[in-house]
Amino acid sequence: MALIAPFFIWLPFLLLLIPLLQLKKKQHLPNKPQKQNPLPPSPPKLPLIGNLHQLGSSLHQSLWQLSKNRPSSTGARRLTYNYLDIGFSPYVQSYRKIREEEVDKMVNSISASSSSGVPVDLMEKLFAFAASIIFRIAILRPCSEACTELSWIGWVIDRVSGVHKELDRTSKELDGFFQQNLFLGGIDVWAMAELANNPGLMKKAQEEVRKCIGNKGKVTETETDHLQYLKMVIKETLRLHPPAPMILPRETASRCKIQGYDIDPKTLVLVNAWAIARDLRFWKDPEEFIPERFDGSSVDYKGQHFEFLPFGAGRRVCPGIYIWERQRWSLDLQIFSWKLPDGMEEDLNMEETSGSLSLTVSKKTPLNLIPVKFCQKE
Repeated sequence: MALIAPFFIWLPFLLLLIPLLQLKKKQHLPNKPQKQNPLPPSPPKLPLIGNLHQLGSSLHQSLWQLSKNRPSSTGARRLTYNYLDIGFSPYVQSYRKIREEEVDKMVNSISASSSSGVPVDLMEKLFAFAASIIFRIAILRPCSEACTELSWIGWVIDRVSGVHKELDRTSKELDGFFQQNLFLGGIDVWAMAELANNPGLMKKAQEEVRKCIGNKGKVTETETDHLQYLKMVIKETLRLHPPAPMILPRETASRCKIQGYDIDPKTLVLVNAWAIARDLRFWKDPEEFIPERFDGSSVDYKGQHFEFLPFGAGRRVCPGIYIWERQRWSLDLQIFSWKLPDGMEEDLNMEETSGSLSLTVSKKTPLNLIPVKFCQKE
């Protein structure tokens, strides 16, 4: 009864609101009937909530099921601190030295585990690796030092920016959300997971890396350009597991026509890169991990081929591409052989998981592998 009483209190106001909305709508109707432009089809929706009930926890999969220039708004500007998030950050000319130092730290950490035969959680290792690189590039400080000061950054910007107060609470809640997406977008363990799930492919990649390097000690970034099979492995990983399945929203600059449908200016456009990369019209056996599909193919992930857009396209391509393409998976393959812990099934769980309307997806279960030094007898 306590819940019913407030409803009846608000009911007269709701009934009064309906005719007012209808009157407002009539005022905007043209005096003369005009030909209705053919707009793109829309899935059926409910009053008030629209299509919200059709969106699951994985936005890219929900929109894929429904479907078989970024917009500007006060909220978006406030929540991204005037668009100063990872999607809008400027390109840094060079940070090779930072990458090399952080890679050496990661390899040394894995080496310590290999001597004891303890399984390594690659999700945790690659998280720390990506976090250190991003912090050193962004604020010229190691992650361990910067994290103690990070909590003050949001407070200072909040006080200086002078934006609408009603967005403060929401932005604080979303700060953690965006920070999580920042790291998840740069620490994909999918490459190692797919190779661990296909030992024959891992062996082929290892043989290529070790043959290229020989007795030189370790691979350099320049030498990675000659590792053709490893390039195919990276491309296939990005096809099946793009860092951000849903490319950040774009906005149409002018009126255009697509497949007979009229698209108005400033229309919000969502591109589902995950669904495009699994479309049977463009890919044979799209659910299978087959690096050889890129053998002799010019298709690349840098935004020039619209059937393959793991980082988006255009001038605002995701800046994470410059970190991801230099992750140097070759070091892990050169120095270590990897095996599953005793008792673990060979068919790894490759299920995805993501937060509510998250920008990125990650592997649902941890990837625990035992590193074995290549020089050791297996």
